[in-house]
Amino acid sequence: MKMLKYSGASIALLAFIYGALGHKDIAIHFFLFGFYMLVCSYLAEPFLDSEKRVDSWQKVASVGFLIASLSFIVSYYWDLANVGNFIFIIGYLVLGVSVLAQIRKAFRK
Repeated sequence: MKMLKYSGASIALLAFIYGALGHKDIAIHFFLFGFYMLVCSYLAEPFLDSEKRVDSWQKVASVGFLIASLSFIVSYYWDLANVGNFIFIIGYLVLGVSVLAQIRKAFRK
């Protein structure tokens, strides 16, 4: 898992170097790929750790974040801004509901 984090950070750093050299069209793609590798490694960490029990809210929050992050890809690469906004709203609604459920569960204890 550490290798995935380091790879994502290295690719994102490579994007900044490309951007500084003036290749901004290539840099955005490198940065997106590195950033998503980094974020996905943090989201997948509780699932891959066999000692920890993964709560359902963590699963739902991870899915909500990934759905919301797809909105940027849809908006940027396919130029579908309205569809991207709709996917973003759905993803963050899923994320918000899971976080609110966890807060409610914490106060109930």
